Amino acid sequence: MLGLFSRLQGEKYDGRKADAWSCGVILFALLVGALPFDDDNLRNLLEKVKLGVFHMPHFIPPDCQNLLRGMIEVDATKRFTLEQIQKHTWYITAILTFAAVILAAYNAMQSKVPPSKKCNYWNVHIRAQPERSCQVEPVSVLQEK
Repeated sequence: MLGLFSRLQGEKYDGRKADAWSCGVILFALLVGALPFDDDNLRNLLEKVKLGVFHMPHFIPPDCQNLLRGMIEVDATKRFTLEQIQKHTWYITAILTFAAVILAAYNAMQSKVPPSKKCNYWNVHIRAQPERSCQVEPVSVLQEK
């Protein structure tokens, strides 16, 4: 996938710009369970890729839609850079949420929960300020009885 988009557009290959586009396609696939561009006819598929024509499912949150559209932008000069992606609200929130879940899981494993009882859910409370720092506080660990 790397470089495909640039070659289709007749542009000189720029790895960083192509990587941002490719990561957008991969993120879309992870969130939606399908690729953004699809067609049974290869010529039509390539045309959709060149034009950037894809359907954004309604269940994708607006801030994530903004990130995906910025990453899968056809015009390389308008496409989000890797730095812009890393500063995007949805990206920061996703990273903090993932870190909170990992921290809650680690704390649950370190607690004195008997091995016979499984921890099946972590209720995690996050207070984040993207430009500063974040505090992650596991609120509770529910256990199977």
